[in-house]
Amino acid sequence: MTPLLVDCGELCQKACCDPKWGQGVYLFPGEEVMFSGKSYWEPIKTISDRKIVDCDGNCKRDERPLFCRLFPLFPYISPENELSLVFYSPMHPICPLIKLNDFKILADDYVEAVKKIGKILLKNEDCLKFMREISREIDACYDEPWMKL
Repeated sequence: MTPLLVDCGELCQKACCDPKWGQGVYLFPGEEVMFSGKSYWEPIKTISDRKIVDCDGNCKRDERPLFCRLFPLFPYISPENELSLVFYSPMHPICPLIKLNDFKILADDYVEAVKKIGKILLKNEDCLKFMREISREIDACYDEPWMKL
């Protein structure tokens, strides 16, 4: 499942997969078990209590972390604990889909799948905590000067 009916990597030369950006990929709680021993995801690091893997740009698409599969959307938890979908704004500088900020351009089945996944993740306390933390990071992005450009 992909955000567009065509390969969105064609728009940006797969910037979200390019190791030169050095962003790494967050792993949802417990997900690190699936990536241990796979050279293109090693090493798994812990930064601020979060597991992160660096992407070398050569992963097997069907083995991507959940964060990659959801991207450019994220199941956002509001301060009032309401679930919604938002574009993952920390990647605004490199993702043309995030810059457009228009759900209408996304494939309907992709949006529905991300909603469904978000509802499932809510049921796991560790995933809910993780989603709240990432949601607060998204909130903080909107205060950054570059978001006002």
